[in-house]
Amino acid sequence: VAGTKVLISKPDKILICRDKNNTGNFFISCGLKAPLTYNNFREYPGPYPCFIKPKDGSSSINAFKVENAEELVVYAGQVGDYIIQPFVSGREFTID
Repeated sequence: VAGTKVLISKPDKILICRDKNNTGNFFISCGLKAPLTYNNFREYPGPYPCFIKPKDGSSSINAFKVENAEELVVYAGQVGDYIIQPFVSGREFTID
């Protein structure tokens, strides 16, 4: 439509937001608290429960709350390029 402005973030900001590893590192660099992130289920030391989810996912698709190490092995085989983070209780905020 004539006169409509398209607003889009700068490419470097999009790269931060599209990869959950980058997002967590960005939060930490800003002095914010963020859960530790692991990229290999064999390296995850606990605690449980934890979450496994695609590092570039959205809308909680293929995101699973994992109760123990055995479940983590199963979900790691299903999710693909994933991250693992300890479960953090509290209020959830989502930004798209």
